[in-house]
Amino acid sequence: ISFFVASIVQGRKLTLQRGVERNLVDAVDFARLTEFFVENNIAQDRIMTIAGSYNATVLDIVKEISAILNKDALLEFIDGGHQINPDIELLRTYIDASDPIFASGYWKQVLRKYVPLLLEQERSGKSA
Repeated sequence: ISFFVASIVQGRKLTLQRGVERNLVDAVDFARLTEFFVENNIAQDRIMTIAGSYNATVLDIVKEISAILNKDALLEFIDGGHQINPDIELLRTYIDASDPIFASGYWKQVLRKYVPLLLEQERSGKSA
């Protein structure tokens, strides 16, 4: 995300693969859910996938970042990439369906939280 923010702010062209998806999770939610699994001895001897219910294409992510920054991204596209399908059934077993991580617009909320922070870092010359 920081690369996308920096590229858009600096007016650099982004080359995106068609078909690439990502699943964004807020670091706070990742820590919260990890803590829940550890404290409740659920995570022992298991591989836990912590992901939201909805993937976003990288193009949609870049468009949302552009909207937040109110600046158009310079884009070019190449073939390639793949869709992802994180297995979150175990997560759904233990976490209530009303948890924000399962909301359809969750990935946008993550961007709305972190893009302004990354913009501030970009403007101050600090690296993320």
